[in-house]
Amino acid sequence: MSKSIIDIKSTGFNFSPIKKYKAGLKLSGWMVKSIRSNKISASDGAYITHKNGELFVHGLHLTAEEYHKGFECTDPNPTIKLLLNRNEIDNLIGAVNKDGMTIVLKKLFWEKHLVKAEIWLARGKNNHDKRQTIKNREGQIEARRAMKNAS
Repeated sequence: MSKSIIDIKSTGFNFSPIKKYKAGLKLSGWMVKSIRSNKISASDGAYITHKNGELFVHGLHLTAEEYHKGFECTDPNPTIKLLLNRNEIDNLIGAVNKDGMTIVLKKLFWEKHLVKAEIWLARGKNNHDKRQTIKNREGQIEARRAMKNAS
C-alpha cells in the first residue's frame, strides 16, 4: 500500500501521458526527515532535466528541521537524482530528444519505507484538449449532482 506525499494535479491537466514510470529518489537524511514531517512542497516549478545520462528533479522545496540546520548542507531547493535503470533512462532521453516529448513529475509517494516518484513520458496538451478535459469534468460533476438529488 502506497501513501501519497505530493500529487501535482496540474500535470494531468497540462500533459497527456504516453508511458508511466516509477523511480526511486536519492535523498539524504535531512530530506527524508523533512518529508516525514510533511515539510515538502512542489510549486508550479517542479520539473525534470537530464544531464550526462542521468535524470534530476528540480523545484521541490524542502524545509529542514530546526535541530538539523547546522550539521549539513540543507539547501531548501535541492537537485534530487532519480534512480532508474539504464535502459529506462535511455528510452526516456531518446524520446525527449527524438520525438519532442517531455518528462514530468506526477507524484511522490511512500512505498514501504522508501520515497518513490511517479514520472510520465508525456506530450503537452493543446488548448482544445484542455477545454475538452474541462468539459468532461463538468459533465461528471453534473451527473453526480443529478444522482445525489434523485435519491
